[in-house]
Amino acid sequence: EAALVYRQCANMGGQRAAEHLFLSARAFSRADRDADAVPAFQSVLQKHAKTIWADQAEFHLARTHALAGRWKDAAFAFDEYVKHWPNGKEKREAERYRALAHLMSRNDKKARKLLEDLAGSAEDAITAARWTNLAALAALRDGDKLHALARWAEVARSRPLSYPALIARARLKEHGGTIPPAIEPAESGALEPIAVELPPPTDMLHRIGFDAEAEEMLREREAAVIAKFPTRGTDALCAAYAMLDRGKRRYRVAQQVPQQLLTTAPGGKNRGAWECVFPRPYDAAVREAASAARIDPSLVWSVMRQESAFDPDALSPARAVGLMQLLPETARATAAAAKIPHDDSKLTSPAQNIMLGSLYLREMQDTFGGNVALAVAAYNAGPEAIQRWLGHAKGETLDVFVEAIPYVETRGYVARVLGNLARYSYLDGGETAVPAIGLELK
Repeated sequence: EAALVYRQCANMGGQRAAEHLFLSARAFSRADRDADAVPAFQSVLQKHAKTIWADQAEFHLARTHALAGRWKDAAFAFDEYVKHWPNGKEKREAERYRALAHLMSRNDKKARKLLEDLAGSAEDAITAARWTNLAALAALRDGDKLHALARWAEVARSRPLSYPALIARARLKEHGGTIPPAIEPAESGALEPIAVELPPPTDMLHRIGFDAEAEEMLREREAAVIAKFPTRGTDALCAAYAMLDRGKRRYRVAQQVPQQLLTTAPGGKNRGAWECVFPRPYDAAVREAASAARIDPSLVWSVMRQESAFDPDALSPARAVGLMQLLPETARATAAAAKIPHDDSKLTSPAQNIMLGSLYLREMQDTFGGNVALAVAAYNAGPEAIQRWLGHAKGETLDVFVEAIPYVETRGYVARVLGNLARYSYLDGGETAVPAIGLELK
């Protein structure tokens, strides 16, 4: 309906005719009416060339081909966009789509160069490693196996226990490469233990089981804890909050932990830092829910860490509530299917929220054949979206599919949650507990 009304506005002319024609095309595209969207975008290019709306129209025309899985058409269209709009509004996103389109249409030489360029200009190290993995895949498909294996080994070594490292290790295993250790071994030696005590009245609140109130009380008395250990204040706070079955404030304190302490395996010098950055609050509730849902408790903490930063009262702009950030309608449906008594006021209850979130994760795993990465993506974007995108990526592997997800939030979400999962798993069981990523999309 919006598309039709915007088209009427465009036909009336005026100073905003170009904008209205573009918005009509966008509305058709959002309604999955490509047969109407494509000519509408083309009409903007023809009638309003060299305007900002032509820039947008040419980008979205190419993106429409990509979203529909017409990868050869998308590759050509993105080549045209970057040629016509070298400083266009959507330049960075166009470069991403362009590289993926060439990879998925099997133009491996060009894809390899474009992906290497993306890796070299990435905004952070993890994103660079994700592009490096795909550049290595293009090199492999182009016949340069030794280069591909070397690049994957580099990613696995340099970004230990991250999502890109999991993908790189899976590729190395698939193609007979030497898989490096999941992470460098722990440094020898140990820190002097510190005997931290909860200050009053935090200690009393904790003893009688009021850990939520104790967490708030301890926050007001952090200076007293630090004063007893002035050279190891962050260690002391982490240890104090570890006594409580909560994670909200501990997660915030963990932002002060030097990242260098996480580059080697947890040991005598840095286990406290690892456990502060990757806490396991609500232990009994998580393990009960994970058991009921038949999922790994580490996955529950991994999702919780990303969704709410362990804040049971978290509320998103999209109305997602609590530790596992459940939409009320999703929670109601999950509770009904599991025959669990529920009303929306219970969503801030840690035990209820964790149970329903875990059951929903189980539902997503069942929907996607046990594939944890797809289940995590569906938890964020919804299963219908993942099903639709999978239909446009037939014949591709998980690593390519994740980078082709249209939502930037979901792409980053999958990478962060699986990185969390790798670290929680290592904390629990060492190298052998690190999950192996299945690349095949069945």
